[in-house]
Amino acid sequence: MVISDARTSRHRQAVPHIRGALVRRRLLDRLHSNLGYHFQVIKCPAGYGKTTLLADFAREVEAPVCWYNVSDADRDPFSLYEGLVQAVDKAFPGVALPGRRLADGKVNALAVAIGDLLSQIPDYFVLVIEDLHILAQSPSGELIDRLAEVWPDNGHLVVSTRQLDSFDRINDHIERQQAACLVVADLMFTPDEVKQLAKERHGIDIDDADACRLTETLDSWPLGISLVLNSPDGLNTMHTVGRGHIFDFLTRQVLKQQSVMTQKLLLGLSTFLFIEPDLCAEVLEVPNFRKKLRQLLESNLFIAETGPEIYKYHQLFRDFLQTTLKEKDTELFYSLHNKAAVKFEAESRPETAIEHFIASRNYDEAARLILGISDKLLRQGRWTSVVNWIERLPDSIQSGTVDMVLLYAQCLVHTGEPAKAGGIITAIILNEAKPLDRVTKARALFTRSSACRLLGQRDQSRLDAEQAATLLGSSEIHKGLMGEINARLGHLHFDKSEFAQALQYFQKARELFTAVFDVDNLAFVNNTLGGIYKNYGDLGQASTYYEYARQGFIKNGNRGNLSMALSNIAYIQHKHGMHELVLQTLTEARDNARAVGYCRIESIIALAFGEVYRDLGTCDKSLDSFQEALSLARQSQEANYIAYAKAGLGETYRIIGNLGKAAYWTEEALAQAQTEKQPYEIALFKMQLAMIDHGNNKSDEAVILLTEVYKKLLLIGDRDALARCCFAAAIASFSQKNYESAVRWLGWMLGHIENLGYDDFAVIEGGRNPLLVQYAAAKEIGGHYFERLMERIKAKRQLLLSVKEQTPTEVRLTRLQGFGFNDSKVVLDGQVVNESAWRSNRAKELFFFLLNNPGKSAEEIACQLWPELPPAKSASNFHINLFRARRATSPGIIISENGRYYFSPEVEFWYDVTEFEVQLREISRLAPEERTLVTEKVIDLYKGALLPGFDSEWVDEKRCELENKYLKLLFTMVGQYAKKGDMSKVVNLVEKVLDTNTDDDEVYYQGIQAYLALGDSLSASHLYKRYLVNLKEIDAAPDPRIESLIGHLSIN
Repeated sequence: MVISDARTSRHRQAVPHIRGALVRRRLLDRLHSNLGYHFQVIKCPAGYGKTTLLADFAREVEAPVCWYNVSDADRDPFSLYEGLVQAVDKAFPGVALPGRRLADGKVNALAVAIGDLLSQIPDYFVLVIEDLHILAQSPSGELIDRLAEVWPDNGHLVVSTRQLDSFDRINDHIERQQAACLVVADLMFTPDEVKQLAKERHGIDIDDADACRLTETLDSWPLGISLVLNSPDGLNTMHTVGRGHIFDFLTRQVLKQQSVMTQKLLLGLSTFLFIEPDLCAEVLEVPNFRKKLRQLLESNLFIAETGPEIYKYHQLFRDFLQTTLKEKDTELFYSLHNKAAVKFEAESRPETAIEHFIASRNYDEAARLILGISDKLLRQGRWTSVVNWIERLPDSIQSGTVDMVLLYAQCLVHTGEPAKAGGIITAIILNEAKPLDRVTKARALFTRSSACRLLGQRDQSRLDAEQAATLLGSSEIHKGLMGEINARLGHLHFDKSEFAQALQYFQKARELFTAVFDVDNLAFVNNTLGGIYKNYGDLGQASTYYEYARQGFIKNGNRGNLSMALSNIAYIQHKHGMHELVLQTLTEARDNARAVGYCRIESIIALAFGEVYRDLGTCDKSLDSFQEALSLARQSQEANYIAYAKAGLGETYRIIGNLGKAAYWTEEALAQAQTEKQPYEIALFKMQLAMIDHGNNKSDEAVILLTEVYKKLLLIGDRDALARCCFAAAIASFSQKNYESAVRWLGWMLGHIENLGYDDFAVIEGGRNPLLVQYAAAKEIGGHYFERLMERIKAKRQLLLSVKEQTPTEVRLTRLQGFGFNDSKVVLDGQVVNESAWRSNRAKELFFFLLNNPGKSAEEIACQLWPELPPAKSASNFHINLFRARRATSPGIIISENGRYYFSPEVEFWYDVTEFEVQLREISRLAPEERTLVTEKVIDLYKGALLPGFDSEWVDEKRCELENKYLKLLFTMVGQYAKKGDMSKVVNLVEKVLDTNTDDDEVYYQGIQAYLALGDSLSASHLYKRYLVNLKEIDAAPDPRIESLIGHLSIN
């Protein structure tokens, strides 16, 4: 076991300083732009500048950076945990974080512990983990994989690695585009970067042609280019035409320095694209192979580890070695490839075997294998691979058999060369020297039919397909091919909107594919049949066939959940919005129960009615149904149903908002379940009580109770109840602002829903907790699940509005108040957001920018707040400060729709600037006698300049705009009051104007005149002196009208 050295650990937690490195602006911009993701990965072999790039990024990003460089010691998960904790402590030395020492090193516990630690960091941060590949196939690797999945919202993870083969969760996020990944193609040197490197590092000026030649020769490998530039004859290397000099360079520097045995091993290993120790040892017949391979790795002989027990040469070096081997010993070159091919075929790896057979010129064996696996490859859509193999065969092998020709033509149809495919087929059909048998000709005609359809030759395509069908007749042997022909004819009629004819052919194809158990084609035909019935307007049949298709696709590896598809007919109808049909189904069931006097079943149906009515929002009918269920259950002496009826009454009262009655009925149900010793019902009713606690602002107690319930339900195994419990816990956690806990609960809920196949409870409770749903949608928890849930909630609300006699549900919205005049204050539910909560002035400014400019994109916002920065860097700052703004207020307040940012419509919103502008626009629409009162209210809203202390250009422009509107309004009212002779109000407004603008002579004139009219000569004199001081400051002459007024004042 490797022992961790604390002295070296500290160095692994520091951002490295790399002298003389090339700053790669384009890649830094990519890293900044990806900050909107939870995490991003840089994946490529050694020598591509990963560390240099990350070090430059760490110094640029405007957020604290925790850096950790993985070592072999970190394969012990405890070592990794401690190292990450130390890295966080190093980045936040003055912050007391609640780190904890665990009693064991279980991966799940450690991942949760690290996630909890990171979530407590008070600011947005970046964690860089270098060399993740060291942890592959170890518990620590699993730890990081799990950490990426539960990554907290307050940070961004950047990982560098050579491979990701064993990191399934990280790969899954990348595949679903929920994380970014830079790969080899991104990190390759461009010609411009080569020129920059030569100039900055080596003082060499090279032209574009040399830079391009160097990137082409070395596959744009940064390290290889650096080695060439650093070599004594680097310039000569760059000016040598072709690859020959590079090979000589590698021969001189690498191969010739090795012993004869090492040279032989290096040359032999170049036979393999990937070096697998056991297989290579057998083919090369090398004793002590692993020891010798380790020596090669330690000697840095251009071999990189690409996965557990898998290695690979740098492609340039492998090419060089293969060329050298072929020139020195041609027979050995071909012999090794043939032996490798035989070995790979024996291990059921035919595709690799084909490559080696081709390389060994054993084309007959290659052709045999190609034909042998062609059906499988065609089902997988691997047409390009087949074409590539066939085209590498000699002409005599390509055209040696009709099967090979037909296979080639069939693949050409799919690779975009239908004309070439049609020509090949026509040639073999017309070749009288080699007549085709009946079945082969049918296959050929079917293939040409495909080509003609793609070429738009639909009549010829139909004729070929019909002729093929005639040739096959009613043969029982070739049902699969006959099914494809019928499907082709169906598509040809479908393309022409001839649905009746298409339907006949597809139904026949369906029968044939069913007979031969061809699940792939059967699912495809079912899908098209659904489309035909949809075009007919028969949505019931369409739904049936689409469901058949879905089942078939899932059997073939398509992901989905079918476990509860037919579990309850009434529920499925309700789930699909068939609300009246649900009630009809239940009514029919109740009538049958009553007809046979089955009181017990009738009580169950009454319970179902209660749930449906409650979901429809008709809570009065729901209460009646549960009361009926309670009476029927007592009549049939069914204690279990009595408890459920009481619980139903409690839940309905909770939704209405009558928490007192909700608690009474739920506690009654719980007491009965405890008396009957029913652990399942006890758990359910406790879960209901927890939500009542939440409604009574006892969220802490609710979370504790729900956690206890969840553990009980895990033992019971009811996924429905588990999913509901998770959502309830998420709601309670979110109200505590424990967002990380809420995310975990939602993730667990989605896991249970995946097995359930329904989630109506999420629509109902989500409608009562919109900020949680919007937060989950913004964070893309479960992909686009919560976006879809939001749409379903909106649809549900529309439905409730259309239902008569419903009992309204009172929903309390979050109240947001913003004050921008002479202030920059935000009040959330009566509580002022403290300055320290924003973490930076930019976060607060971003919040107020959205208050003033809702509906702007990230790019537009970043451009206004950081106009001096390049786009990628400003985008990086935007994501950091957007998080800070959300954390200071509430994660669900700022939402994003179609790439634009708004305040949630679920927030009760008031902003003094918006109110000022809205009322200002309304003034002109009012009758003259109404304007004065409204104008005075608008004037009172303006408390001073907008956002004092903020000096961005957008603030200055908005500030001036509002000030001008305010002054214009004041001037208007001064004139109106002066005309009316209301001089006291004129005086008040003049003082307001002068608080904002001291340079207007008219204001002083109106003010002095008003004071004189009021007989207040002293105030008039003071105002005049103030006027003179202002004139002196601006070096202006006094207004004659004002001098005249003062002259009268002096005489008097």
